[in-house]
Amino acid sequence: DVFQCIFRQEEILSFWKDFTPYFYRIGAHTILSFIFIEQFNIRYQRRICKNETYM
Repeated sequence: DVFQCIFRQEEILSFWKDFTPYFYRIGAHTILSFIFIEQFNIRYQRRICKNETYM
């Protein structure tokens, strides 16, 4: 019922009107998290697993 009411009054694009700021905020966080985890894994492999090769 709520979906239909919003769709009739504000059309379909109203469901995505706040998506852009959300995407920029979460997208930046996700990218930085993956970079940090990858760098952490590289340093961990070098320091802890000295005999094993890291891909």
